[in-house]
Amino acid sequence: MMVREGMEIQIMGEEGLMIDFGGKLSKEVNIMVKIVSERLEGLRSLGVKEVIPAYTTILVILDPLKADRNRLIDEVLKIVRNIKSEDLKEDINRVIEVPTVYDSQYGLDLEDISKLTKLSIEEIINLHSKQVYRVYMVGFIPGFPYMGEVPEEIAVPRLENPRTKVPAGSVGIAGVQTGIYPFESPGGWRIIGRTPLRLFNPNKDPPTLFKIGDYVKFKPISREAYEKMRELEWADVGTLKIEGEPILKVDVAGPGVSIQDLGRDGYRKYGVPVSGALDKESFIIANMIVGNDVNDACIEIFQSSFEATALQDIIISICGARVYGEIDGEPIENCRAIPVRKGCKITVNGLKDGMVAYMAVAGGINEPIILGSRSHYTTAGIGRSLCENSIITIAKNRFNELIDVCPSMNIDWKREIRYEFRVIIGPHTKYFTEDMINEFLNMKFTVTSNLNRMGYRLEKEEGAKLKGVGRLLSCGTIPGAIQVPGDGNPIVLMADAQTTGGYAIIGKIISPDLYAFSQVEPGRKVNFKQISLSEALKILDERMKMYDYLRKKIQESMQEFKGKYRHWIVKFQGKVYDCWIKT
Repeated sequence: MMVREGMEIQIMGEEGLMIDFGGKLSKEVNIMVKIVSERLEGLRSLGVKEVIPAYTTILVILDPLKADRNRLIDEVLKIVRNIKSEDLKEDINRVIEVPTVYDSQYGLDLEDISKLTKLSIEEIINLHSKQVYRVYMVGFIPGFPYMGEVPEEIAVPRLENPRTKVPAGSVGIAGVQTGIYPFESPGGWRIIGRTPLRLFNPNKDPPTLFKIGDYVKFKPISREAYEKMRELEWADVGTLKIEGEPILKVDVAGPGVSIQDLGRDGYRKYGVPVSGALDKESFIIANMIVGNDVNDACIEIFQSSFEATALQDIIISICGARVYGEIDGEPIENCRAIPVRKGCKITVNGLKDGMVAYMAVAGGINEPIILGSRSHYTTAGIGRSLCENSIITIAKNRFNELIDVCPSMNIDWKREIRYEFRVIIGPHTKYFTEDMINEFLNMKFTVTSNLNRMGYRLEKEEGAKLKGVGRLLSCGTIPGAIQVPGDGNPIVLMADAQTTGGYAIIGKIISPDLYAFSQVEPGRKVNFKQISLSEALKILDERMKMYDYLRKKIQESMQEFKGKYRHWIVKFQGKVYDCWIKT
């Protein structure tokens, strides 16, 4: 929809609305982005959950079944029409001073920039530090500020081969942009210095030092001053305080084992991904089986093994991929409540027919709440890495409350393994020809082994003409979005995906299908089927009704079982056995 001088509004799947003010970056356009974003955040009654402002775009994240899209679009138009030309003039009031050490030890690319620009290192430092920069957006990783504009004389391109590790606090240049890496991460910007400031702190709200519309000036400091300031700035970084009743001691945890709930909302404008369970459907059902709230935290086992010893009597359920595992020698069954006695060992050696499984514990795991969620996102220091001897706790153990009816707490549910996934095309259709879109919808892609909680990379068929357009101005993204890089091999964004990205998005997998997609193993062939927004909303509504039906069915089964069976404890050769005998 074209609304004003190149402005467009497009849907991004069933839960996104992309407002694009035009592809050309300017300070005035970015001020408009800031104004409209702030006003949209007040429209919760129309289904707005949060916004992701970027250079020239705003991605509005919606509650898909509650959003009034037509009224929301009308409100956007009204807001834009009421913005006057004087509103787009911004005084530089708040300038954040960023102390920065510029030398060859910390400015990893200073000498190369000197060769590229034919300027001395002193001239480069003077040019970079005399400018006042505007924060145009925060994204890529939590707290990373995209700032402009770098003086033309030192506007050098990105590295041809990005580094796998860029140190925290590194100050970089990429064309007319300058930015700061909040923590160690991969990156391709040319590094000219380092600041001791802590740009992202998950224990604060808001968690970032910068936000869109801030102004920044770099101040050269000595190496000695940097070391002293950094020691003070990062002094409060410590271990998490884990509270609650200890229920499990971790014996083995692969790299894909973490604690997840349904994710965190409200922080994507700071670059913090939603995270949460990859397969939210299996996660929800695991919780329902043991009588938990659907958002109670679970253990996610993604492409990993897991072993733990029970420190108390507990009731667990496992859903998702089928597990190769046992509890004290007894095979683990999916989708049923299982009593685990104190001292018993839970072993998951691997997964079958899928990539990820969830272990729920009756009462819910009591991991610390950080930025509104218990979900781990250890890349940014949110949560902890589970390892040998980690203790997992619970707020209230419901074993005694539920053990009498434990056998009735199960669901005869097995999601059909599927390789066709429904998508809503857009929002970047203008970057793809009609033939490319048709090819995308009629092609079988191979899921590669290059996958993680951020994204799954696909490989197109040999000879396919599908290709991207290179890098665009970064805009907001959501899990399920299908990016197409220049080589035409798509990336499906997952729960931990960065909140902004610079590749064109050809479509979005609808949420129920994205959960199933998370289970597709490398080497499998997948294809996409286009559906409309109304069809997607109908599927979502049916899924919500399915959850209500399953919850009701479990409750009815528990009531029926309670009147017919009695629980007995049998001790034999030092072991405890739970038995239920019909009365």
